[in-house]
Amino acid sequence: MFMDVIRLPHRTEDLAPRQIQKVNRLRRPLIDDRGSRQHATNRRVKRAMADGLVAAGVTGVLDWGCGYHPLRPYLPRDVALVGVDIDPEVVAENRRLGLECYDPEDAALQYADRPPSALVSVFVFHFRLPTAHIAAMAELVGTDGFLLANVYRRDEQSRGRLVTAFRERGLQVTREKDPTEAATGHEFWFLARPRVTGNLADKVLHTVLRGMA
Repeated sequence: MFMDVIRLPHRTEDLAPRQIQKVNRLRRPLIDDRGSRQHATNRRVKRAMADGLVAAGVTGVLDWGCGYHPLRPYLPRDVALVGVDIDPEVVAENRRLGLECYDPEDAALQYADRPPSALVSVFVFHFRLPTAHIAAMAELVGTDGFLLANVYRRDEQSRGRLVTAFRERGLQVTREKDPTEAATGHEFWFLARPRVTGNLADKVLHTVLRGMA
């Protein structure tokens, strides 16, 4: 299963930022290899999540934790995408390739007064999310936006703590299990203010699950 092929000394959620950067460098050739199962899984998950964003009618997206493989190829060209990543090498490379990209602190400042339609975080929530990043994401969701993420590897207690952290910042969390089990304990999460969640969570998540089938 994707990412399960990399043996780690700690749980992914316990890794420090520099360790996360090393893991992402190890993942990169696996995803770049078009003949690998990792590449196929990465592509399938990203395409399904992009479909969910399109179904919601988004016009602007912050790709939080975009890594070396941002969501840009899977979205229509008229959807503005901006990358966000903690790794300065990732930020620099994406900028070199023409993608607007920021570290989390800069992104929070850049978009504080003009939140995007949505945030998306793909293959990120199994890592430790600093409190400041959770607060920034919740702030950037604003009153009308949402955050779409996938989660795996965390145990239920760990997921519960993460749900609580977002709820304490006013976001309702809707969870759907991935029936294809693309990775260990794989789920998709929709996070938004309660008044936004309603039918939109169902619409987005059901679109994502259809894309995974």
